Amino acid sequence: MKVGNHAYPDKAKTFFETAQIYVNNIIKNNGEEKFRKINKENKAFQSRIVETFAGVETLQVIGYEEDGNFLVMRTYDLKELQAISNIIQRYISYYN
Repeated sequence: MKVGNHAYPDKAKTFFETAQIYVNNIIKNNGEEKFRKINKENKAFQSRIVETFAGVETLQVIGYEEDGNFLVMRTYDLKELQAISNIIQRYISYYN
């Protein structure tokens, strides 16, 4: 998976750090609904995800679905999310 633009490593790293927060919040809170929804109008989401090349699409690949003004992870498996979190951590390390 290639996300971000290597010409802008800070943006890519910020994307992965933010994506990891989203995924880890679902894991830590055992899938509580409020942690499975991302408000697409949120200013931080706009700057950290939308402005990153393929940011929204990458979240969709890991399980988020469009639902009006939100991205929602309706179905999930905690073991799979933990594996995704580990992969994201490798990308973050790449940009360190």
